[in-house]
Amino acid sequence: MSPHKLPSQPAAASPPAHDTAPAQEATLGEKVIALAAECGDGGTTLGTLAERLQGRSVLLLVFILSLPFCQPAPLTGLATILGIPLTYWGWRLSLGRPATLPRRLRGIRIPPRLFPSVLHATGRLMRWLESRPGDRLRWLLAPAWVRRACAINIFISSFLLALPALLPGSNFFPALPVALTAAALLENDGRMLLRALAATLVNAAYWLSWAVLFLLYGAGAAEKVQGCLRSVLQHLRA
Repeated sequence: MSPHKLPSQPAAASPPAHDTAPAQEATLGEKVIALAAECGDGGTTLGTLAERLQGRSVLLLVFILSLPFCQPAPLTGLATILGIPLTYWGWRLSLGRPATLPRRLRGIRIPPRLFPSVLHATGRLMRWLESRPGDRLRWLLAPAWVRRACAINIFISSFLLALPALLPGSNFFPALPVALTAAALLENDGRMLLRALAATLVNAAYWLSWAVLFLLYGAGAAEKVQGCLRSVLQHLRA
């Protein structure tokens, strides 16, 4: 007589698997475009902008405030006004201290209609750069001394941006390494860091060239360069 077999128990139904994967964090380009929508067309102050960026890195604010100067048109007065907080934040970051916003700087007003258009254009550019395939070389930003050097670069370049120098390109050349270095730190992107390094070398060559010209021609160096540029443009138009 064959032994009786116990009826097999049906396997307990496992609960449906839920997708617990964390939502992907917004990229820098998406953050910039979202901030442009928040700001609208009206003017705002540094204090208001800092409140809207609450919980986000101060590097994002450094990146945004350096954007309007990453173009050839000079904005000397505005560069001095916004270059002061950028220099302050760079100094604090280079010392490893919290980059807070002093009360006296919170009232600095950002011109209306300037930042929304700049933010939209730059956000689209950043999204294009971020979507490019390839290794981001994140290991370049792993050492602590590299990040400290980046903060020092932001400090020095922001100081040069804040100088009331009526020179051709005096806004563009120092602002570009500030924006690229802040973007590299925000995105932990080694490729962006290499772009920032190239921009820093060009910035150093720019100011060194002006120093040599002032040693050779004195106060008339700027007029001499402007005259050469005008003659070149006239030759190209002819």
